[in-house]
Amino acid sequence: MISILCAAVFASSLLAMLGKTTAGCCSQNYKDCDVSHCGTSKNQCLSCNGDQLIWLENGPQSFCTARWGTCTYNVNSCCNGLSCVGNQYYRQCLPAVGITQTAPPSNSPTLRPTSQQTKMPSPTGMNPPVYLPSPALTTVLPTSVDATIVEFSQGKATS
Repeated sequence: MISILCAAVFASSLLAMLGKTTAGCCSQNYKDCDVSHCGTSKNQCLSCNGDQLIWLENGPQSFCTARWGTCTYNVNSCCNGLSCVGNQYYRQCLPAVGITQTAPPSNSPTLRPTSQQTKMPSPTGMNPPVYLPSPALTTVLPTSVDATIVEFSQGKATS
């Protein structure tokens, strides 16, 4: 399965490098057709995983740095839709701020919004718990001592 997927990605990348256009595809890294589990159409792709995926209209991109790739020494190397973000020591290609591809919003679950807000439930008939102190512990001291003295003499008890 993995070898078939790798072969398909390689073939589509090779076609893209040779100038052959391929069908659009779903991508997470903005460069390759690396998301096959989200369908084969633009709408399926964009509604699959929120704003984490992008639809590549012309298939995989070539000669650019993919999402999360380093662009520290070439700030213009990121694939379309990505910006080189970071500082002088480390930069990486991340989705450009303000550029998002999202699926169209779904219809509301109700025909029309209601004008009344839902009221917060109130605990009718319920009182807050009352905590009673535990009974005081009393110490009972013996009033008399009933002691029996037992003496042992050569292994035998005598009283």
